[in-house]
Amino acid sequence: MTLTIDFVKIKGNDEEKIAIAKCGNCHLYCELKVPKVLDRVDVYNKIVDLSYDNKLSECEKTEEMKLEEGNIEEDEEQ
Repeated sequence: MTLTIDFVKIKGNDEEKIAIAKCGNCHLYCELKVPKVLDRVDVYNKIVDLSYDNKLSECEKTEEMKLEEGNIEEDEEQ
């Protein structure tokens, strides 16, 4: 599985950020609001847990259902 995870800042929210996970094989697109202290490996494990619990629908979105307008900005964290 080729899962990439990126983060996006939420304007006006210093406690949380949006984690965006994309799979190159199955084309999963998943957005989760997570605490700012979580790293990519933590988000990966959360997605794996959701998958095992058959709850991926809680974060799964299509590529067209991108980020909410105006309240998030790209994070420089890589």
